Amino acid sequence: MDEIDRTPLHLAAQHGHLACLSALLAAGAPVHPPADSAVTSAVHAAAAANHLACLQTLLEAGGRSTAQLRDSFGRTPLHVAAAAGHAACVEVRGGQGRGRG
Repeated sequence: MDEIDRTPLHLAAQHGHLACLSALLAAGAPVHPPADSAVTSAVHAAAAANHLACLQTLLEAGGRSTAQLRDSFGRTPLHVAAAAGHAACVEVRGGQGRGRG
């Protein structure tokens, strides 16, 4: 982690480095941030920066609960993508975690 608790996975998602993100996931990097972390999740970072491929990869790797992660303001990745006007990310995220029991 860096000085503000961002993990390498978070930074890869934030900057759209899909190959790096995929390698980190393959090596066992956790998709979900530590419970005591104040930084947003890698999923939030990908949604905020409009990195669609990173967002899709993280949602697939993290499962349904990843789509429901909330940041310190109570926003899900869908909220973050919508607020930033990232329609493609909203569409991807909009289909996650719905209608499944």
